Amino acid sequence: MYDVSTATNTKVAGTPFEDPNGGVWAQDANGHLRQFYYTNGTWTAFDVSNATGVNISGNPFVDTGGGVWARDTNNHLWQFYVNGSWTAADITGATGTSIHTSPTSGSNGEFAGS
Repeated sequence: MYDVSTATNTKVAGTPFEDPNGGVWAQDANGHLRQFYYTNGTWTAFDVSNATGVNISGNPFVDTGGGVWARDTNNHLWQFYVNGSWTAADITGATGTSIHTSPTSGSNGEFAGS
């Protein structure tokens, strides 16, 4: 067992989500979305919230297509992705539908987070 939090000096809040494409995603103790990955013999905890300006509340979810989804402190659903640089799309702002739990996949593969 290896203590990634100590190696990256990043305290995790909530439950990390293992990315099916590699790495781990989690909310840190400051409400920032973090991507943990191992490269060149070193663990990194990249601060996606610093890159996008969006803090999160709850646990992130990664779909099989590589999209990272999370709820913010105002119950907005956000999609995080790289498009040349890190980008955050406010799905609630576009649809008018808030969520009140961490996003996840339903039993039939549909997206859920009511």
